[in-house]
Amino acid sequence: QNSYDNVSFDTSGLLLASGEMERVMSFYVPELGPAPAWASFLDNLTEELEETNRKEEDLYENYKFVTREELKALGLWHLIGTPMLRAYMHGYF
Repeated sequence: QNSYDNVSFDTSGLLLASGEMERVMSFYVPELGPAPAWASFLDNLTEELEETNRKEEDLYENYKFVTREELKALGLWHLIGTPMLRAYMHGYF
């Protein structure tokens, strides 16, 4: 798709681009600015997505990654294979 022209709305993050398609392509980039007043629902959607992403990032925040050797050194090797440890790549959470 070739873009022939781009239009932004004042200080908003909404961009419109014309190309070789029949319809105008629209993009919302929150980093460029808030949504226009007539499309304020875009800000709400963006906030919800950010909250969802934060929850996923915080999921393992209180976990520590340990290797098999570290478990042996701590005397916790007997926990391998139990629900107390979750195997991940070359170690455990």
